[in-house]
Amino acid sequence: MALQTSGLLFVVLLSCTAGIQLDGNGYTGVLFAINPSIPEDPALLQQIKNMIQDASVVLHGAVEDRFYFKEVTILVPANWTKGNYSRAKTETYEKANVIIDEPNKSYGDEPYTLQYGQCGDQGQYIHLTPDFLLDDHFIKVYGKRGKVFVHEWGHLRWGLYDEYSEEQPFYRSSDGKGTLEATRCSKGIKGRFCVMSGNTCSPCKNDPTTGLPTSDCTFLPSQDTSVKESIMSFQSLDHVTKFCSDETHNAEAPNRQNQMCGNRAALDVILKSSVDAGTPQLSTPISKQNTTIKFVQRKRRVVCLTLDVSGSMMGPRLALLRQAASLFLRTTVEDTAVVGIVQFSSSPSILKTLTVIDDGIFHKSADSIDSNALIDAFASLATSDGNLTQQTIQLESAGKRTTDWFNGTFSVDRTVGKDTVITIVYEASMPKVHITSPSGESFNHSHFNHDTQIRTLSLKVQGTAKTGEWHYSLFNQGPSAQSMAITVTSRAASAEVPPITVRAHMNQKSADGSKAMVVYAAVTQKGLPVILANVTATLESDTGHKEELLLLDNGAGADAFRHDGIYSRYFTRMKSGRYSLKVRVQNQGSAMLSAHKHSGALYIPGYVENGNVVLNPPKPPVSQQPVEVGSFTRTATGESFVVELPPGSTGPPAFPPSKITDLRATLEGENITITWTAPGESYDQGTASRYHIGWSEDLALLRSNFNDSHLVDPWELKPQEVGSTEQYSFLPHNLSMTNGTTIFVAVLAENANSLRSDISNIEPVVKFVPAPPPPVEEESTNVVAIAVGVSVAVLVIASAVGGFIYWKKR
Repeated sequence: MALQTSGLLFVVLLSCTAGIQLDGNGYTGVLFAINPSIPEDPALLQQIKNMIQDASVVLHGAVEDRFYFKEVTILVPANWTKGNYSRAKTETYEKANVIIDEPNKSYGDEPYTLQYGQCGDQGQYIHLTPDFLLDDHFIKVYGKRGKVFVHEWGHLRWGLYDEYSEEQPFYRSSDGKGTLEATRCSKGIKGRFCVMSGNTCSPCKNDPTTGLPTSDCTFLPSQDTSVKESIMSFQSLDHVTKFCSDETHNAEAPNRQNQMCGNRAALDVILKSSVDAGTPQLSTPISKQNTTIKFVQRKRRVVCLTLDVSGSMMGPRLALLRQAASLFLRTTVEDTAVVGIVQFSSSPSILKTLTVIDDGIFHKSADSIDSNALIDAFASLATSDGNLTQQTIQLESAGKRTTDWFNGTFSVDRTVGKDTVITIVYEASMPKVHITSPSGESFNHSHFNHDTQIRTLSLKVQGTAKTGEWHYSLFNQGPSAQSMAITVTSRAASAEVPPITVRAHMNQKSADGSKAMVVYAAVTQKGLPVILANVTATLESDTGHKEELLLLDNGAGADAFRHDGIYSRYFTRMKSGRYSLKVRVQNQGSAMLSAHKHSGALYIPGYVENGNVVLNPPKPPVSQQPVEVGSFTRTATGESFVVELPPGSTGPPAFPPSKITDLRATLEGENITITWTAPGESYDQGTASRYHIGWSEDLALLRSNFNDSHLVDPWELKPQEVGSTEQYSFLPHNLSMTNGTTIFVAVLAENANSLRSDISNIEPVVKFVPAPPPPVEEESTNVVAIAVGVSVAVLVIASAVGGFIYWKKR
């Protein structure tokens, strides 16, 4: 076993698959996993099988006979006992591409895909519920299950985005008339605008200011057509079986696909920019029989620790390894796991029985205790079968080299507190320890178990740890500086309340400097985004290079969506070396659970069939109100990654500003006002040098040749610091905007090295002149006529009365 390191390296061999592979034109390695909270049901397994087989045939036809599902594995829970399932080998719940679980509170039973990368980047997983798979009612509102799965596969595998929009369901086209259109692809899909009330459909009304339908208006697509596009828009329509191509794509629609993918067609992204780009067509037909499906079950996890005890590990490194391995075995690994240990020097030897597994996760750690990197790496091996309430959660991980005090705090929130363990490791002499709970209870070194051999102090808090802020103080009692570190782990306080969890990872495992890497941290509570938290990433290499990045959830730069609980940032100041990744999350009261949602299948409220409106039941409501989560702290460690810059590189690569993805444009009188989030000098770091603005009545020209558009030089606009809100107004010269005129606007940023960003999302501006109010002359004439009539009547009556009086006097 020939592994060479300049620092401390360990390899953990555990259940992990190589992921989805393309074998010829067939996908293999596709993994479904069922959450253990789902009751055992043979009908559910059969419906999953049916869906996969149907989806394989649909997929093959949707992408010009290129792809199908060849081998799919379904991992059933360990607590299922009725079926005859094969033994799982490398399959685990955490590695699943498709999860069958209870409804997410933001989505209900709506199928969705967790994706937060850029256009063309693969997503994380598809989420389906048992009710969606078992209740045929959902076929009417979402479409046939196989086609719905292909819609979600577009998100997961190819990084496509939805071609409908719940935020902007209507827009006015650039046909010169400002024709009202529903946001969709393709425009060939016809339908009816409708305000639904019970079982009736009434005509929509338009907002007099914008000219767009009011918020209660819905587009009902027609089933009476042969249009085949697009699966990313209306997968529920029987005749829709294709992805939009260049010929059928609706580039003007204000949807996520156009915003994220530069107005490109879905098929163009699949064939040119996805992980499967360049795949040739398959000449033979595909049927359901071409798909192999197997059911497997894992009874317990098998973990193998492979530890380096060679000469390079002597001294502090070996002591660190013993401390971290001991902590992992005592507090992190689940009770039912089987653990094997292999040590290697010049050759490997078995310390504990080892089950041979064929893949591993690598973690790189620093050499010093105060970095706590090795303990973090072991803690990151905590795995889950989908039952988050049994997962070990790391609340704190910090260290310091000092001659005196090391102080800090950590929070125990209401979602955790069970099996809370506080562990302190030190380098030379036992420190003085003082821990204070939120209730004022104090703990010192006498309350801890002390292992002098591995220099570790450990305290298991009895019962459920008190909710609130805990304070710790460690004092170095030795004659010289030493490193000390503290780690706090816990589990869910209740089986009914899932804990807040953090998952950290890079967008790729290696880099050569040709493009920046992205750091991601997903902060969630069983799929619900936790927003407005403070998230910091530390990236440290074996050569001593260390970077700290404040991760953002602002929908700009590396972050795809604002307030989706995914915090991200570009890593640009890279140097050659193997890096570790650690993320720390804190909340001092502002964080909350969000109902944010995107990348799901569209619920169709009704159809037009044979000229008649057929309504579906209203979509069940889901919670939309943010919920405060209280103070909490978390730490998480991602896999290590490698940077290998070209030979002779003297510093970090030069990168352009990041693409602006949140451009917005409005028409104010004759002026166009645009706003966007400022990018940086190098992607989302620093400050850009200048902006370039372009506009055109031709969207295709603006997109393909920005410099040939009408350029605006905002020389007086000095770019602000990255993340700031920019605003600029201009008057489009040599253009007379009349009612229905549409122009398109885009922005790009430039840095001091004259490197330009990609063109921003393209925003339309439509001139809308409200219809004049109905004329009042007719009403005035009527009033005058009435007045004249009344006057005449009065005169007639007066004359009659006068005549009568005159007659009486006679």
